[in-house]
Amino acid sequence: MNPTRDVTVNYVKFINELTDELMSMRADGTSYRRETAKLSLFVAKQVESVKPFFDRKVACETVAQLLPTKDLERLKDVAKMLHVVLLDLHSKANQSDELKARLTERARKRKSLKLIPVVYTRQEP
Repeated sequence: MNPTRDVTVNYVKFINELTDELMSMRADGTSYRRETAKLSLFVAKQVESVKPFFDRKVACETVAQLLPTKDLERLKDVAKMLHVVLLDLHSKANQSDELKARLTERARKRKSLKLIPVVYTRQEP
């Protein structure tokens, strides 16, 4: 399946998801991740379309055109964030009702995890 053939993610949902990602990073992300989220939102608003971000290579080229002063690693990270967020939204939008029901049921049945402290003792040889 080629996701670009069936664009089910609209631009507004994409921007909202990137905004949520930025807010999440502001709450508990590193400064590097916050900057990546901020730049991703900037690029998406400049492009005004989701199509370039379905393909990682095209996403990288688009990001490089809009952020020419950033280093290669930053460009790759911004492109990756745009690509991954879009594919996640696309995947969720194309889930069958049966799969959605199964996932909801599994989440309902899942027992909560209880974390317990682990104490390591050093054993002498």
